[in-house]
Amino acid sequence: SARDLVLNADAEQYALEELVEFSEDVSGKLTYADIAARPATEWKHGSKKSLNFGFTASAWWFRLRVVDSSAKNRNWLVKVAYPHLDMIEVYHHDKSAGKLDAKIGGDFFPFSARYVKHRHFLFPVAIDAAGTDVYIRVQSESAFNVPLTLISAEEHTRQTIGEQFVFGIYYGILIVMILYNLFLYISARDRGYLHYVAFLLSVGAMNLSLN
Repeated sequence: SARDLVLNADAEQYALEELVEFSEDVSGKLTYADIAARPATEWKHGSKKSLNFGFTASAWWFRLRVVDSSAKNRNWLVKVAYPHLDMIEVYHHDKSAGKLDAKIGGDFFPFSARYVKHRHFLFPVAIDAAGTDVYIRVQSESAFNVPLTLISAEEHTRQTIGEQFVFGIYYGILIVMILYNLFLYISARDRGYLHYVAFLLSVGAMNLSLN
Protein backbone atom coordinates (compact mmCIF):
# COMPACT_ATOMS: atom_id res chain seq x y z
CA SER A 1 0.00 0.00 0.00
CA ALA A 2 1.04 3.62 -0.48
CA ARG A 3 2.86 5.50 2.28
CA ASP A 4 0.73 7.62 4.62
CA LEU A 5 0.75 11.40 4.99
CA VAL A 6 -1.39 12.47 7.94
CA LEU A 7 -2.62 16.06 7.66
CA ASN A 8 -3.00 18.08 10.84
CA ALA A 9 -4.82 21.30 11.65
CA ASP A 10 -1.67 23.45 11.86
CA ALA A 11 0.16 22.77 8.59
CA GLU A 12 -1.10 24.23 5.30
CA GLN A 13 1.42 22.63 2.93
CA TYR A 14 3.56 19.50 2.75
CA ALA A 15 6.62 18.75 0.62
CA LEU A 16 6.03 15.33 -0.92
CA GLU A 17 9.40 14.41 -2.45
CA GLU A 18 10.54 12.35 0.53
CA LEU A 19 7.08 10.90 1.21
CA VAL A 20 6.01 9.47 -2.14
CA GLU A 21 6.81 6.08 -3.56
CA PHE A 22 7.69 5.90 -7.25
CA SER A 23 7.67 3.31 -10.01
CA GLU A 24 9.00 3.43 -13.58
CA ASP A 25 6.89 2.60 -16.63
CA VAL A 26 9.51 2.02 -19.33
CA SER A 27 6.89 1.46 -22.04
CA GLY A 28 4.97 4.63 -21.13
CA LYS A 29 1.74 2.76 -21.86
CA LEU A 30 0.56 1.51 -18.47
CA THR A 31 -2.84 2.73 -17.27
CA TYR A 32 -3.89 3.69 -13.77
CA ALA A 33 -5.44 0.22 -13.32
CA ASP A 34 -2.16 -1.41 -14.38
CA ILE A 35 -0.03 0.65 -12.05
CA ALA A 36 -2.41 0.39 -9.07
CA ALA A 37 -2.15 -3.41 -9.35
CA ARG A 38 1.65 -3.40 -9.20
CA PRO A 39 3.05 -5.23 -6.16
CA ALA A 40 4.84 -3.29 -3.43
CA THR A 41 8.19 -4.73 -4.59
CA GLU A 42 7.97 -2.63 -7.78
CA TRP A 43 7.69 0.64 -5.84
CA LYS A 44 10.67 2.52 -4.43
CA HIS A 45 10.58 4.91 -1.49
CA GLY A 46 11.43 8.54 -2.09
CA SER A 47 14.47 9.51 -0.05
CA LYS A 48 15.67 12.71 -1.71
CA LYS A 49 14.48 16.29 -1.48
CA SER A 50 14.37 16.38 -5.28
CA LEU A 51 12.67 13.93 -7.66
CA ASN A 52 15.08 14.40 -10.55
CA PHE A 53 15.51 11.60 -13.11
CA GLY A 54 17.47 13.53 -15.76
CA PHE A 55 16.33 12.93 -19.35
CA THR A 56 14.16 9.84 -19.70
CA ALA A 57 11.58 8.49 -22.14
CA SER A 58 9.87 6.53 -19.38
CA ALA A 59 6.69 7.54 -17.61
CA TRP A 60 7.10 7.73 -13.85
CA TRP A 61 4.34 7.10 -11.33
CA PHE A 62 4.24 8.48 -7.80
CA ARG A 63 1.85 7.52 -5.05
CA LEU A 64 1.00 8.22 -1.43
CA ARG A 65 -1.95 7.86 0.90
CA VAL A 66 -3.26 11.07 2.47
CA VAL A 67 -5.31 11.06 5.66
CA ASP A 68 -6.97 14.28 6.86
CA SER A 69 -7.06 14.00 10.65
CA SER A 70 -8.10 17.63 11.11
CA ALA A 71 -11.67 18.88 11.28
CA LYS A 72 -11.04 21.98 9.16
CA ASN A 73 -12.53 20.61 5.92
CA ARG A 74 -9.95 22.33 3.71
CA ASN A 75 -9.65 22.15 -0.06
CA TRP A 76 -6.32 20.70 -1.18
CA LEU A 77 -4.18 21.04 -4.31
CA VAL A 78 -1.37 18.88 -5.66
CA LYS A 79 1.22 21.38 -6.90
CA VAL A 80 3.92 20.56 -9.46
CA ALA A 81 6.26 23.56 -9.51
CA TYR A 82 8.15 22.92 -12.75
CA PRO A 83 6.72 24.50 -15.93
CA HIS A 84 8.46 22.32 -18.55
CA LEU A 85 6.82 18.94 -17.87
CA ASP A 86 4.87 17.71 -20.89
CA MET A 87 2.21 15.48 -19.33
CA ILE A 88 0.98 15.21 -15.74
CA GLU A 89 -1.95 13.03 -14.64
CA VAL A 90 -3.39 12.92 -11.11
CA TYR A 91 -5.73 10.14 -9.97
CA HIS A 92 -7.62 9.64 -6.74
CA HIS A 93 -10.90 8.09 -5.63
CA ASP A 94 -13.36 10.85 -4.83
CA LYS A 95 -15.52 9.11 -2.24
CA SER A 96 -18.12 11.90 -2.11
CA ALA A 97 -18.68 11.50 -5.86
CA GLY A 98 -18.26 7.73 -5.71
CA LYS A 99 -15.85 7.51 -8.65
CA LEU A 100 -12.23 7.69 -9.76
CA ASP A 101 -11.22 11.29 -10.35
CA ALA A 102 -8.67 11.79 -13.14
CA LYS A 103 -7.09 15.14 -13.97
CA ILE A 104 -4.56 15.94 -16.67
CA GLY A 105 -2.22 18.86 -17.35
CA GLY A 106 1.25 19.83 -18.51
CA ASP A 107 2.81 22.12 -21.07
CA PHE A 108 1.22 20.12 -23.92
CA PHE A 109 -2.04 21.85 -22.99
CA PRO A 110 -3.02 25.53 -23.28
CA PHE A 111 -2.93 27.71 -20.18
CA SER A 112 -6.72 28.09 -20.41
CA ALA A 113 -7.11 24.34 -19.77
CA ARG A 114 -5.52 24.50 -16.30
CA TYR A 115 -7.72 23.74 -13.30
CA VAL A 116 -6.20 26.71 -11.47
CA LYS A 117 -4.90 29.62 -13.56
CA HIS A 118 -1.36 29.80 -12.21
CA ARG A 119 2.22 29.46 -13.47
CA HIS A 120 2.56 26.16 -11.56
CA PHE A 121 0.50 23.06 -12.33
CA LEU A 122 -2.23 22.69 -9.69
CA PHE A 123 -4.67 19.79 -9.38
CA PRO A 124 -7.58 19.85 -6.89
CA VAL A 125 -7.91 16.63 -4.87
CA ALA A 126 -10.60 15.57 -2.38
CA ILE A 127 -8.93 14.23 0.77
CA ASP A 128 -11.02 11.94 2.95
CA ALA A 129 -10.69 11.51 6.73
CA ALA A 130 -10.47 7.75 6.21
CA GLY A 131 -7.60 8.16 3.73
CA THR A 132 -7.22 8.87 0.01
CA ASP A 133 -4.72 7.16 -2.30
CA VAL A 134 -3.25 9.68 -4.74
CA TYR A 135 -1.40 8.53 -7.87
CA ILE A 136 0.55 10.93 -10.09
CA ARG A 137 1.86 10.06 -13.56
CA VAL A 138 4.51 12.26 -15.21
CA GLN A 139 6.09 11.93 -18.64
CA SER A 140 8.25 14.52 -20.39
CA GLU A 141 10.91 14.97 -23.05
CA SER A 142 12.50 17.79 -21.05
CA ALA A 143 14.68 17.42 -17.96
CA PHE A 144 12.64 15.33 -15.54
CA ASN A 145 12.34 17.35 -12.34
CA VAL A 146 9.17 16.96 -10.26
CA PRO A 147 8.87 19.30 -7.24
CA LEU A 148 5.73 17.96 -5.54
CA THR A 149 3.73 19.76 -2.85
CA LEU A 150 0.33 19.27 -1.26
CA ILE A 151 -1.01 22.72 -0.38
CA SER A 152 -4.33 24.03 0.88
CA ALA A 153 -6.23 26.31 -1.50
CA GLU A 154 -6.22 29.07 1.12
CA GLU A 155 -2.44 28.91 1.58
CA HIS A 156 -1.95 28.88 -2.18
CA THR A 157 -3.98 32.09 -2.46
CA ARG A 158 -1.91 33.75 0.27
CA GLN A 159 1.35 32.76 -1.38
CA THR A 160 0.16 33.89 -4.80
CA ILE A 161 -0.67 37.36 -3.48
CA GLY A 162 2.84 37.66 -2.04
CA GLU A 163 4.43 36.38 -5.26
CA GLN A 164 2.47 38.81 -7.43
CA PHE A 165 3.59 41.72 -5.23
CA VAL A 166 7.25 40.69 -5.65
CA PHE A 167 6.82 40.18 -9.40
CA GLY A 168 5.19 43.62 -9.65
CA ILE A 169 8.25 45.22 -8.03
CA TYR A 170 10.66 43.24 -10.23
CA TYR A 171 8.94 44.01 -13.53
CA GLY A 172 8.35 47.62 -12.47
CA ILE A 173 12.11 48.10 -11.95
CA LEU A 174 12.78 46.36 -15.28
CA ILE A 175 10.42 48.71 -17.14
CA VAL A 176 11.98 51.78 -15.52
CA MET A 177 15.45 50.58 -16.55
CA ILE A 178 14.28 49.98 -20.13
CA LEU A 179 12.70 53.43 -20.40
CA TYR A 180 15.71 55.14 -18.78
CA ASN A 181 18.22 53.52 -21.15
CA LEU A 182 15.95 54.21 -24.11
CA PHE A 183 15.94 57.87 -23.10
CA LEU A 184 19.76 57.83 -22.85
CA TYR A 185 19.98 56.31 -26.34
CA ILE A 186 17.71 58.99 -27.80
CA SER A 187 19.74 61.70 -26.09
CA ALA A 188 23.28 60.41 -26.73
CA ARG A 189 22.75 58.25 -29.84
CA ASP A 190 25.05 55.65 -28.30
CA ARG A 191 24.15 52.19 -29.62
CA GLY A 192 25.41 50.63 -26.37
CA TYR A 193 22.26 51.87 -24.63
CA LEU A 194 20.09 50.36 -27.37
CA HIS A 195 21.85 47.01 -27.01
CA TYR A 196 21.24 47.14 -23.26
CA VAL A 197 17.55 47.85 -23.87
CA ALA A 198 17.38 44.79 -26.14
CA PHE A 199 19.09 42.71 -23.45
CA LEU A 200 16.62 43.87 -20.77
CA LEU A 201 13.68 43.12 -23.07
CA SER A 202 15.03 39.60 -23.65
CA VAL A 203 15.47 38.98 -19.93
CA GLY A 204 11.97 40.28 -19.23
CA ALA A 205 10.42 38.14 -21.98
CA MET A 206 12.23 35.02 -20.74
CA ASN A 207 11.08 35.53 -17.16
CA LEU A 208 7.51 36.29 -18.29
CA SER A 209 7.44 32.99 -20.17
CA LEU A 210 8.31 31.18 -16.90
CA ASN A 211 6.27 33.25 -14.47
